[in-house]
Amino acid sequence: ILKGRVSGKDKEVLFAGADFVAIPSRFEGMSLTALEAFGFKKGVVCFDIPGFSWLEKSTQVLKAKPFDIHDYSQLLFVLAENKAKRDALGERCFELTKLFTWDSSANKFEELLKTL
Repeated sequence: ILKGRVSGKDKEVLFAGADFVAIPSRFEGMSLTALEAFGFKKGVVCFDIPGFSWLEKSTQVLKAKPFDIHDYSQLLFVLAENKAKRDALGERCFELTKLFTWDSSANKFEELLKTL
């Protein structure tokens, strides 16, 4: 289902009901969609592009070769067909969210400002 832009409770319902999240972006900054998915213990399939370099391949997300649609589709099938793998990936992803709390982000920003 391609829903387009969603927000608020509708977004929460989608994340909660998803088996995993596919992010087929060709360009990303730091993907808030990935962090939101992690908060719902959902694994992510994406391309191995610079915008996702902060995520470890296979332990935090499944990364396809950049713009290789065949590789990307194969990774979608991996998660679609393997609930145990989805659950394990979701748990590891959820642990990562602890690095991105408001307090942690504020402290990092303060350190950056001090450095500058």
